Amino acid sequence: DVTFNNDLTLSVSMQFNGLCNVNGRDNRIKLQDSGELVARPGANLIIENTEISSLRGTRLRCLTDNASITLRHCVLSLSGDYTFSCGSLIFDNDVMVTGTCKFIYSSGMTSTINSQTQLFFDTGVTLSYAPSLPRRNLLVMTDPTSVLYLNGCTLFATCTGLQLSTGMLMLDGRTTMSSG
Repeated sequence: DVTFNNDLTLSVSMQFNGLCNVNGRDNRIKLQDSGELVARPGANLIIENTEISSLRGTRLRCLTDNASITLRHCVLSLSGDYTFSCGSLIFDNDVMVTGTCKFIYSSGMTSTINSQTQLFFDTGVTLSYAPSLPRRNLLVMTDPTSVLYLNGCTLFATCTGLQLSTGMLMLDGRTTMSSG
């Protein structure tokens, strides 16, 4: 387990094996230069109570499909287009994505919005659903209390499409939806 009592500027790669917990205690982790948070094969990395700022490229990632990252009560502040291409994401408690860039989901693995959880995409962000496999159901909401909240952002899906079969989709502001 790693706990931060202050903001952290990370300019190196932090790689995690096994079950690991990073608790930011409501502080910020700024990913600078080559700073990144990486879940190694078989790892389950839990990041909670923090803002991850300057997120772009693949600075928060899994190395293989058998790894996962759980985001619990986090803010992802995009400073450039961000791609999640391998493994799975679990959204727990409220998770917010901010910025004016793309959040590109291209993994072929299922990611989950847990019960009593809101995944919030703010104004200016584009959620791009572009999975590496032609599956439209890789973003799963656990039950009716799972919420995907789009606030004045853009939702783009490739020609594969996106199917949301459980939970609630909330659209607010000038939200744009399009498909390839």
